[in-house]
Amino acid sequence: MYTRVSQTTLPAMGRFIWIPMLILAVSVGASPGDRVIAQFAPNAMFIEGSPSFSPDGSRLAFGARDGRNLRGNVAHLWVGSTSGNFQKVYAQPVRHVQFISNQEIAFQDMAAATSGSRDMVVRAYNLNSGQVRELYRRTPAVRNGWDYEILNLFAISSTGAYMVLQDPSGFAVIRFQDGARLTASDFQVSFDRNSRVVFATDDSRVLVFEGRSGAFSLYAIGATSLHKENMAAPNLSGLAPSSYFQLNGNGNMLLTAEQCSGDCYYQVFHYNTGTGTVRPAGTIRGGQIVSLGIGRDLRLIVRNVMHRQLILTPVQ
Repeated sequence: MYTRVSQTTLPAMGRFIWIPMLILAVSVGASPGDRVIAQFAPNAMFIEGSPSFSPDGSRLAFGARDGRNLRGNVAHLWVGSTSGNFQKVYAQPVRHVQFISNQEIAFQDMAAATSGSRDMVVRAYNLNSGQVRELYRRTPAVRNGWDYEILNLFAISSTGAYMVLQDPSGFAVIRFQDGARLTASDFQVSFDRNSRVVFATDDSRVLVFEGRSGAFSLYAIGATSLHKENMAAPNLSGLAPSSYFQLNGNGNMLLTAEQCSGDCYYQVFHYNTGTGTVRPAGTIRGGQIVSLGIGRDLRLIVRNVMHRQLILTPVQ
């Protein structure tokens, strides 16, 4: 059952909790212009997934858990500037952290997902007020008298207007405002660990990356459905694209291609989805890279190294 919730606020949990184990540093890494902006002590912190940039590129948000407790849904919401000074602002378990404005961060609240009703709940935390509003709530139906229907969230959109969801009817873009289900006959996301979904920075399109084949599928988001657009496969000089990329509203992308020789590293490319033009934009090297986050203006990349270090690199 879908329930629309508008402007509901909850008291902020764990707002502005300073953690002494965070060590800030500014140092030169293995790529030109590298700056280490966060360094956690070993076993003290475990940074999950790809950090999300605010639209103006001044802040980063991510989910992180206590490095001594890696079981269950225990990643909390952390926020800081791209100069450092990170702090925990929401002390409930979260997933799919996404800046939706310079002041608000959306996420799936995993406390609700593990409650008795197993609700899927998407909330947004306001950095200025400390208030939390609910964007979406759905209670899964009970199947066979005891089992719950499957609801898998894949991505929250750049402005907080949509998400990509798998439910018993298949894959769709869900509009938060009215719960509308927007889809196309071939719209789907594989469960390969390298597959990924990214919304354009203006939420005009959604881009699906197929991890097994390395193929992209681009869809325009309409009022009632999705419309597949032509997109030429990027020619990356024989390299296969990785699952870390960003798409802006003009159809420009920043793509990465992973290469491994000793430690793995990433080649970076500018790509235009309309013209097919590709331009090299440098290399991201250094440390055991777990994930990458890419700024919306395609000028900054942050890498998560060994789940406990964040390194910021400008894009050429």
